[in-house]
Amino acid sequence: MALQICPNCSKLDFTWSIDEEVSKNTLWYCDSCEYRSEENENIESICPNCNEQSCMALKDTSNEYWYCYKCQFKEIRPWEMV
Repeated sequence: MALQICPNCSKLDFTWSIDEEVSKNTLWYCDSCEYRSEENENIESICPNCNEQSCMALKDTSNEYWYCYKCQFKEIRPWEMV
């Protein structure tokens, strides 16, 4: 499993696991800053910054946002705007 850059602290320490018991969504966790988020696997988007199909719909305790794992673009917006 490859590490990604954390959208919270920008360190290469963002990793995932599958929540098989509750939501079956992908759970993301940063070992550096202990940031946690949940990815909605049912929707994805093209990144407006790098134009790649690489934006993940993430949700944490305070926001729902798009995060591009290729260029680290982050935009807080409703997930319905796919």
